[in-house]
Amino acid sequence: MSAPASSTHRKYALTSGGLNVLVISPQRWSGFQVSKHHFANALAQVGNEVFFLEPPVLDRSMRPGEISIESCDSCRRIKVVRYCPWFYRLKFHARSIFNFLMRNQANRIQRACGKLDVVWDFDNTYNFSSLKPFHADLAIFHPVDQIVKPQSSSKDADIVFAVDESILKRVDIGSIPAYVIEHGLAPDYVSYAEHQ
Repeated sequence: MSAPASSTHRKYALTSGGLNVLVISPQRWSGFQVSKHHFANALAQVGNEVFFLEPPVLDRSMRPGEISIESCDSCRRIKVVRYCPWFYRLKFHARSIFNFLMRNQANRIQRACGKLDVVWDFDNTYNFSSLKPFHADLAIFHPVDQIVKPQSSSKDADIVFAVDESILKRVDIGSIPAYVIEHGLAPDYVSYAEHQ
């Protein structure tokens, strides 16, 4: 898959490898793996370095403000990124202040990961209202679940993908490219189903 070329963005062939990709997920890495995990694995398998950003840690397993990056046991090209924002409760009581502080959090995560070529955001809960603070050359917003109201922005993405037209219609796209890409099925599951 190649991203659209523009005057400000280089053309990326995501399947050629050699890119640093941040995948933002509303689900943790461990446990049941869904589309976000499958995209991360596929990006890593073709030679990209993938940073899988989990949702915020809200318990006491991390210190407030801490960011950790750990290697994934199942794939050496995937690193699991965790962060613990001290201000998370503001998301529900002072959204504009929360968004401001999350822009700073995004900068800190980007510095911890290093230069990012692509940020691919699957988070429909809008922990990050804008993808610009990650300073990636290409920003993709890809909601695969219904958008959590009252949010609807495209998060300043360069391109928007969604798994269904009803989800895409809830995103304020403006003039950026937007496409429906339905859920796929990995070859292993197709093979399993054919033999049942």
